[in-house]
Amino acid sequence: IHEKDRACAVKALQSEKDELYAEFRLRWPEDAEFLWVALSGKTVYDTDGQRWKLVGSIRDIQEQKVREAEQLRKNTVDGITGLYACGAGLKKLAEYRKERPKGVMVSLVLDRMKQINEENGFVFGDMILEELGELVRERCQALTAETGCRTAAMRLNRDEFVLWLENLSETRAAEFTRGLLETFAVRFPTLPLRMCGGLAQTDGDQSTERLIRMAKLAAARSGAAG
Repeated sequence: IHEKDRACAVKALQSEKDELYAEFRLRWPEDAEFLWVALSGKTVYDTDGQRWKLVGSIRDIQEQKVREAEQLRKNTVDGITGLYACGAGLKKLAEYRKERPKGVMVSLVLDRMKQINEENGFVFGDMILEELGELVRERCQALTAETGCRTAAMRLNRDEFVLWLENLSETRAAEFTRGLLETFAVRFPTLPLRMCGGLAQTDGDQSTERLIRMAKLAAARSGAAG
């Protein structure tokens, strides 16, 4: 039994309930890898009403677990950009901010994305989003490696994205965002496409939702300013 699942499996086996069920990873002596299995059993009583034996079975549920993991991944990660999906991203931001509430929220907005899709097709538009997602992930990972501060990036909707830069100053966050915008512009110089950014700093007293609204407003003002 896998070390991480051992306590759960032992607890199920030691239960005094008449029926038991447990899922855990198991590796048979002849196998090289652990596989998910489900253990189910039922207590059999003798004629005196005493527990006599446990009858049960172990079945392979590896494919089921793989499907569940894939579904969880789809619910957690945006399939095009590789960033957090909106719901999962908000959950991750809440988790981070519970420990360290200070930081900067960044709103990124792709301008004229609808025009790009209409003129070139959604496949081409998705290629742009995929490259943007890769760029954001790379820059966030580099920032975390440099500063030790955690980051989280999510796709808010079709052409809006939100980044959380933990414990970062507004000056450093502005520098990070400016570099991101400039790199994106260089990668698509011939397209009528522009990305705007807005920042909202907090000392921890604003909610995540309010910070996102503030960052979006700042991005809208930045876009209007040209």
